[in-house]
Amino acid sequence: MNKYVATTFVVAAAVFVAAHASPIRLRSTTINPPAQAARGATLLGVGVPAPARGLYLVQPVNGEVTDEWRDRLESLGAKIRSYIPDDTYLVEIPGERYADLAANLPHAYLGEFRPDYRYDASELPPEPAAPTAGGQPVRLLAATPAPAGGAGADSARFDILLFEKGTADAVAQKIAALDGCTVEEATGRGVRAVLTAAAVKEVASWPDVHWIERFRKSVLTLDMALKAERANVESVWEGGATLLGLTGTNQIIGVADTGLDTGTNGTLHLDIRNRLVSSASVSERGRWHDQNGHGTHVVGCAMGNGRRSSGGIRGPAYEARLVMQSTLQNNTAKSGISIPSDIETVFPSAYKRGARVHNNSYGQGEKGSPVNNYTAKCEGVDIFIF
Repeated sequence: MNKYVATTFVVAAAVFVAAHASPIRLRSTTINPPAQAARGATLLGVGVPAPARGLYLVQPVNGEVTDEWRDRLESLGAKIRSYIPDDTYLVEIPGERYADLAANLPHAYLGEFRPDYRYDASELPPEPAAPTAGGQPVRLLAATPAPAGGAGADSARFDILLFEKGTADAVAQKIAALDGCTVEEATGRGVRAVLTAAAVKEVASWPDVHWIERFRKSVLTLDMALKAERANVESVWEGGATLLGLTGTNQIIGVADTGLDTGTNGTLHLDIRNRLVSSASVSERGRWHDQNGHGTHVVGCAMGNGRRSSGGIRGPAYEARLVMQSTLQNNTAKSGISIPSDIETVFPSAYKRGARVHNNSYGQGEKGSPVNNYTAKCEGVDIFIF
């Protein structure tokens, strides 16, 4: 759904490829620039109007990202949106600046960030069969509402990652107007919605949208985290890490989990008591005591000081202090956790209170079958940090 600038045309828009262009590894596909060049790929045909606001992938010559090259990229009108491995930037280029940038920026690859790059086609729900009458297709004039209570056979729940904070409400309103779609949440740079396959393809064409993926519920996985093939904490204990003096002194740890013990500082477990900087709920529950036990376990593993066991059982950062953020959905032990669609909204309050380490001991997917790839929540963590 691009708008076009009628007076701006691309006269020549060939993809320039250096001898050592790198693969561009999107979540939906891998682009091989030399292979595209061999097919004579172009960005826009001669005489085709350039989009008023276009998104492109651009890779420097031989993958050499220098400060000078970045400065030139931005001086030619590009706005850097994110980094894409290998050695590639996702940028926004105004239509009137595209031809000048393509002609004057040394690059190994410059290609459109197409709508179908913004979702994994294998995650699309099945397309409904077109209705017929007497063997002829029937055109439906009325909008089809989404099924009550969530996704149906022809739809699924998706998390939609946006480029800019503050755009979620506007995108949510547009989604709500699509046939068969409902919005469940809009916050920060994230929208969670029930979408049909056609709606995913439509939403992916909107310039505000970075990535769309199937919703995967957050699940607790600390029972797996200490094993040798994961955090391998046992070897740290055996190695005598405290000989380095790294006990957590003068450090504050943020933990987003089910809550902490009794929810009252004076009656907390002895291993944690009087070390709390702040506590709050970041879910709809509004309270921070732990009805599940997972959050209390996580905090103890990270920073329990062993007071209850006379120092016999303690965490690696046993002299650190704590910012606790409860994510339990409601006041029942098995309610699960509620993480915002834009995970970046969790971190600022902990950071402002001095936390420079933040623990998030949960995964995504079904219990026992975690999703082992780079999801929108992973990117949210990276964006906040970098």
